Order: sequence, then C-alpha cells, then structure tokens
Amino acid sequence: RNPYVWIITSKHDYNSNEPHVAEHHKYVTDPRVQDSCLITHSIRGRYVEETAPYVRNMVRYLEHHIPGAKFEEFIADFVKDESENWWMVNVRGFVLVDKMNIRPKEFLEPPDDYSDDEHGSKKKKDYDYQKVG
Repeated sequence: RNPYVWIITSKHDYNSNEPHVAEHHKYVTDPRVQDSCLITHSIRGRYVEETAPYVRNMVRYLEHHIPGAKFEEFIADFVKDESENWWMVNVRGFVLVDKMNIRPKEFLEPPDDYSDDEHGSKKKKDYDYQKVG
C-alpha cells in the first residue's frame, strides 16, 4: 500500500511576532479555536517523502525482530520541531498480513521477556529480580 499522510499544522509560524497570537498557538494546534490549524490529506510531496522512510525502517526492524510479523499497514504520528527535525511520537495502529502466524503473547510482550531455548523455540525468561515497567 502506498504511503499517505494527514498533515495538521498551526496557521501561525513558530517565530511569529504578531501581537494578537498567543504563544501556545505557535506551537500547538487547538481544534476548539476556529481557523487555528489547517488539516490536509496527501499521498505525495515533502511530508510523505520525509516521514515514510522512518516508518519503513520501523516496519523493517519489527518484521526482523518479531518472528512471523508481516505488516500490511502501519500508522504513526510525527511532529516537526523548530529545527525541522521529525520526531515519531506515537504508533497509532497497524494491520498484520497474517494474524494466525503471530503468537499474541510473544508479540505483545517486551522483547527481553523471551529467549530462545535449546530447540529454537521461544521461552519466557525467568527473572530472579523484580521487574519494573
């Protein structure tokens, strides 16, 4: 599936010196304030080109490290800072190609909770200390 983006931007620039614009309206969007932001859907362009590689790398990493995982769709949220750097802030959702190929307990547990036993299958690690988190 081809990547696409929803772009939600504030109508005011970070460096805006307009006196009637509150400081927080430069940095965040507020849907309760009419005309404070612009929402656009795009299938190509700068935003897709800039964020799609991050999502592809994340999917590649997850498919490599989670046995049997193959993603059909992967949805992530990004924010762009004043220095034009993108930050991934959230994985909004995903769709697996073959849901029957994943063992849910292994898929949902943190990766360090399972190890390979001598037969090559996954085994839950026994902890001799209290695990926090």
